[in-house]
Amino acid sequence: MGQTNFPTLSLQIALQPDVPVQGWRANMTRQNTLLTVLFTALLLGGCARATLTNLTVGQQPRDANGLYRVEIIWENNANGVRHETVQPVVLVGTNTIPMLRTALVSNRWEALLPVAADAAGVTYRVKVDWKFNAIPVPEANSKMSKTFQLLIKD
Repeated sequence: MGQTNFPTLSLQIALQPDVPVQGWRANMTRQNTLLTVLFTALLLGGCARATLTNLTVGQQPRDANGLYRVEIIWENNANGVRHETVQPVVLVGTNTIPMLRTALVSNRWEALLPVAADAAGVTYRVKVDWKFNAIPVPEANSKMSKTFQLLIKD
């Protein structure tokens, strides 16, 4: 039987003579560190956040019926929020006044805050309670605002 000559394939790996192996490893370590920092920044920047914005002006003219409108916008960028469970309340001392969703904007809420006729103002906070999807059952969460001051001007 005759001998068959098959072509041979030779693969040569060329190392750059001016880049030592330790320098290459140090460069890869820097790249890995940079990728880790970028990934962490993206992860933290993409976390779910709930923000509560008070739209109420800090000073209102005295109203004859003693009711003053308090308005907020509540935004949450989490996907699993059960929007039907969102319930903000205005806290004045130990009293809670439920807020109602406005008709035109789905994330805007308002309440009428009663203030005594002789009071110069009122201090209040807003708390929003909601539930989000979790396994095995939905879990509750809440956000409390800072303290706000509403001044009544005669």
